[in-house]
Amino acid sequence: MAWLFFVLAGFGVALAYVLRAYFSGDNLKFGHFIGCLAFNVFFVMYYMRFIEQDHLLFFGYYPSLRNDYPAIDWIAIVALLLHCFASPVQWSAKK
Repeated sequence: MAWLFFVLAGFGVALAYVLRAYFSGDNLKFGHFIGCLAFNVFFVMYYMRFIEQDHLLFFGYYPSLRNDYPAIDWIAIVALLLHCFASPVQWSAKK
């Protein structure tokens, strides 16, 4: 289960940065920005809920995961911070 969390967190962060690279610069419109913001806020809230309440989407309350694999908290914190900085910008983002 821990490897699945790690892989899905990686895919979520990668997709957030692909969206950031695609919509930054001349492609940035208000709707695109709000869509990317909603995507990132969803994942930030998901990681916060997991860290605070041991709750996983589709799995429910899962405290044994954090007890068995303490490094998963750090993975969630890093993914949370990466999502916080994955918003599109008006200038062209480095690709």
